[in-house]
Amino acid sequence: MSTYKEIKGLAIQTLASDPSVLYKGQTWYNTTDEKLKVRSLGAAAWSVGGVNPHGGMPSAAAGGISSDAAIVGGGPPSPYAYTVEYNGSAWSEMTSMIIGRTSTSGFGSGTTLMVASGSTTGPGAGNVGNCETFNGSAWSETVNLGTTRYQTTGVGCTANTTGLIVGGSPGYTGKTEEWNGIAWTEKGDAIHGRDMMSRKGPGTVTAALVAAGRGGYPSSPHPQYNAEVEEFNGIAWSEQDNLISACTGPFGFGVVTDGVVGGGYGPPQLTSVEIYNGSTWSSGTAFPGPGISGKTGTGTASNALVNCEATGITGACFEYVKGAATQDVTTS
Repeated sequence: MSTYKEIKGLAIQTLASDPSVLYKGQTWYNTTDEKLKVRSLGAAAWSVGGVNPHGGMPSAAAGGISSDAAIVGGGPPSPYAYTVEYNGSAWSEMTSMIIGRTSTSGFGSGTTLMVASGSTTGPGAGNVGNCETFNGSAWSETVNLGTTRYQTTGVGCTANTTGLIVGGSPGYTGKTEEWNGIAWTEKGDAIHGRDMMSRKGPGTVTAALVAAGRGGYPSSPHPQYNAEVEEFNGIAWSEQDNLISACTGPFGFGVVTDGVVGGGYGPPQLTSVEIYNGSTWSSGTAFPGPGISGKTGTGTASNALVNCEATGITGACFEYVKGAATQDVTTS
């Protein structure tokens, strides 16, 4: 069996007190406390960010993390074509999309985005399969989705050359399509067809997560909110443990081994946040604003952004950040 020194290239330090300079992953033995310690990420905290000039932009697409994010499209009162970028403190107006749309989703970073699907006139009408990509300065039309729909979920937060579009309506579909930068490929359908899951789903094209939403069963009537959770392995979907709270229209971000889903309509509008460790859900740091649904989140489980309205702060976004913390290593 490999030793710590063989893996990390150095031995575990033995110190009388904790180091004054720390870095994530650092491990040491404190002889005073008689404890083995590690520097890791602590509990998540929310903070109010900059004010979006276009307000909450509900049902919009998004990409990136809290220090480099973009929010695109959305509505009502009418489908937006707005593109706004966030640098960690303030929003800036960018070139608008070619086709304004609401009830849309996408994937990518703050400067490389894909937006696919949506509605040009409002939920349930004017549905489009049109897709557009953003290079940081301009939008261009690209290959359409194979299935025209709205109220979809996008997966991927690093680039517009790889990602998934999952689910949507009409018909509470489980359709899953993968983008490789050139074309869309249809993959295995989700087990429970539904719409109004999170605009962004935690994960990548080979390890994705979808949760909650409207619909969810092959028979009628379809519930207006549910707790169903599925994981995608790049080929097919499998059932996972349900959310603690059934809901529709939550926000989501992260990866399948460290995913976050929060807010949504339960009823009522929820502030609860749930954390997924790859197998089970637990309660996380609650959203600090009023209960929300239909708002967009994007990022990792340690650095994310949720764009929404807050009481008295129209268009404010909230940043979700995990700071570094020192933890004792135990056998439990």
